Amino acid sequence: MKVFKKVLEYSFYILIVLSFTFALSFFNGGGRKFVFNPSEYSLLTDANISSDFQSKNKVIYFWATWCSVCQTNLPLFKTSYTMLNGKYNTEFISIEEGGDTPEYVKKYIAKHEMNMPTYFGNQNLLQANKINAFPTTLFVNQKNEIKFIDTGIMNPLSIWIRILFLSWS
Repeated sequence: MKVFKKVLEYSFYILIVLSFTFALSFFNGGGRKFVFNPSEYSLLTDANISSDFQSKNKVIYFWATWCSVCQTNLPLFKTSYTMLNGKYNTEFISIEEGGDTPEYVKKYIAKHEMNMPTYFGNQNLLQANKINAFPTTLFVNQKNEIKFIDTGIMNPLSIWIRILFLSWS
């Protein structure tokens, strides 16, 4: 019985923390528009986005090759892409910040076996979307409104909950 009470207590604390981070992420998004036209940026991988990309929910992962937190978070994003891309009317893309050459980023992508659509960004794109830290993950609804913004390492449950919320809105 003692163990059950401890598990229940820890579960309650975890639920509080998840709720807090969910609320912060939601209010940080503020419903502003996501600015990105795929045809204006170089696609660095063979993976393509769907033709109806603009009318889908989107998970956008901004990262940098020099960012150690991005490298730590990459396995989670790759797994999320594999498991959730195309589900709940959601599409995943990643955007490298553009600080290196496209050739260097392509080598990085190959080394880390990134198979999701990855675009080569630039400062204008980062500024238009108010990206000032890496990694930053945007959760964008079908109306192209940013609903959630998360910076830093995420957990799988947070990604899944945000995608579900997008599919319900």
